[in-house]
Amino acid sequence: MTHFFGQHAFLPPDGISGRTGRIADVPAVFVRGRLDIASPLGVVWRLTQQLPLATLHVVEDEDHGGADVTDQLLTQATDRFAQ
Repeated sequence: MTHFFGQHAFLPPDGISGRTGRIADVPAVFVRGRLDIASPLGVVWRLTQQLPLATLHVVEDEDHGGADVTDQLLTQATDRFAQ
């Protein structure tokens, strides 16, 4: 897994960011812990900037695991998309 991510999932540098126009009309919710060192916040922040219907929630005292706040935000997003 480390090799896969180390090779950027074997995609070109713009393999994801260069194609966000394809999903620009799809609502998205990202929930990130500010202390998550496994997945830097800047990556999801830049992705959110490219998706007009995306919302980013940053949970201040959270890392990569799920805290109550994270669970609540994910449940709210799932409930909203289910309507």
